[in-house]
Amino acid sequence: MSTPPLKIQELLFFVICLALGGLAELSFFHAPVGISYLVFTTGFYLVFFLRYRRFPFRQRRMGILMMFVILVLSANYVLYDAFIFQLLNALLLPTLMLAHLVLLTKPSYIHWYRGTFLIRMITTFFGAFAFNAYFLQRLYKRIFKQMDEKNSEVMRKVLLGLLIGAPLLFVVVGLLMQADAAFQNFLSVFPDWLNGLEVNEVFIRVLIALALGWLFFGVMQILPREETKTPAEPKQGETYDGIVSLTILILLNVVYALFTAVQFTYFFGGELYEGMSYAEYARRGFFELVVVSLVNLTVLVIMLKINRPDAKKLDRTLRSMYSLLIVFSGILLVSAFQRLMLYEAEYGYTMARVLPHVFMIFLIVIFAYTGIRVWIDRLPLIHFYLITAVLFYTGLNAVNVEAWIVDRNIDRYEETGKLDIDYLNSLGYTGVDGLIEIYQEYPEYKNLERKLEERKEEWTNQERAWQSFNIPRYEVVKKLDDLEL
Repeated sequence: MSTPPLKIQELLFFVICLALGGLAELSFFHAPVGISYLVFTTGFYLVFFLRYRRFPFRQRRMGILMMFVILVLSANYVLYDAFIFQLLNALLLPTLMLAHLVLLTKPSYIHWYRGTFLIRMITTFFGAFAFNAYFLQRLYKRIFKQMDEKNSEVMRKVLLGLLIGAPLLFVVVGLLMQADAAFQNFLSVFPDWLNGLEVNEVFIRVLIALALGWLFFGVMQILPREETKTPAEPKQGETYDGIVSLTILILLNVVYALFTAVQFTYFFGGELYEGMSYAEYARRGFFELVVVSLVNLTVLVIMLKINRPDAKKLDRTLRSMYSLLIVFSGILLVSAFQRLMLYEAEYGYTMARVLPHVFMIFLIVIFAYTGIRVWIDRLPLIHFYLITAVLFYTGLNAVNVEAWIVDRNIDRYEETGKLDIDYLNSLGYTGVDGLIEIYQEYPEYKNLERKLEERKEEWTNQERAWQSFNIPRYEVVKKLDDLEL
């Protein structure tokens, strides 16, 4: 089978992808990431939609939702200053962007909420390398198509030697320039970026840009593969009549009923159990949350999947037991929620205490939907769980959680006189913004002026690259410049 000739459109798109690789290197490898993530995301999708401007996209509504999620997560780097979300987004965004491309171009029989979609993502990523090797072969044939076989083989070996020797040459020249001033002066006629060891840095940056552009090209070119053979429908797992499940559910519900009855007073009375500290109280509440999420929800999902009783009476009994388990799970969640509120009132608000609250709300939504699914069989479970998880996480990125925490701690200080300025200082620009607000009203607060002086000295003289532009950072540094200490 002959290799198809390389089209000029492919070469042009290859050059565009290399430019996109340069934008990625410029956005992520020169300074802390800020507005540069949003700039790169915009450029990435401009290239993608240019490549697939005539392609009939699939799953348009889900695609629009994912596009919104990706833009919100990217904008988090410029709008807010929450380190935990920026760290998580650095891992999530590339995965979501790949999933989005696959979603829009996948075959119609692959459902995004099934394991086949994950397999498709993996094969797309690694298939890009195989495609690039094939593209390189076609590119070589196009460049040297007029040569005879002997000369073509010689040229191939020369190019291979250049490919291996170029990195070695950069390293050797850099070391020689460092070792001998006369040799360095001799090469001073070249551009300034060749002086000293900068030559190695430039080489590495170019290599990163080329590698990223090469990867983008391979992924985007390999996306629209439509297999001619539709895979067989997945086999249904073994189903049961539900008697074993009913026994388990009865045992669980009895235990939860006793547990709730015995501890109902201190669950909802707002008082600590005898001999228990606030920290122990909150940790035990969170442990119950983990038990609810890992045991009750897992039991419900598995049983709703495998149980198919024929007897109507048994079916109604099972559904009633499911509903009762969901009610008890909700009671435990409300209890855990109240425990953390009590803990925060005593020790203040932190990210580690607020995020479990949000997780509890997420679980309450999940359990409420599962309760509806118990009685309406046609509702999908995993489909809803995934969308809800993505929306909850996106919502956390869309609001300034750290600013909310700072505001709550300031309110608590005005009510109780208690404040952990070290924790607020650890929140970065958002936390320091809160410290400035406190200093303006209570300048006599112990050690507060010293911390602000340290931050002012650290940040006001700091080099500011465009890639790192961030709205809270800009506003807080300006406030520190204007602040008279």
